[in-house]
Amino acid sequence: MRGRRRPRYARAPGRTPLDGRADRLYVTACTSNLDCRVESHSVFGTLWAGLGMGAYYMALIWINLLLGAFLTPLFLIPGTWLLDVVYRRRRERAAVGAR
Repeated sequence: MRGRRRPRYARAPGRTPLDGRADRLYVTACTSNLDCRVESHSVFGTLWAGLGMGAYYMALIWINLLLGAFLTPLFLIPGTWLLDVVYRRRRERAAVGAR
């Protein structure tokens, strides 16, 4: 079999690779059982990943709370100034109209 490579598809029993339709192609990335092994880092790897994801989400919640705490006054305070000006003008117009 010099010069020929083994196909990377696995044939189902009694079928050709395409069998007349493109959705009948059976593809696998494994060329042997050694390639199909799943890498495992045991229980400690799972715990470490869980701690990392937990820390990430805690930081995400924390930064969102800080953004709300610091950005809200940046919009509320100038908004109250603007409303004070609007209400002052309404009072002045009402006082001028009442004379």
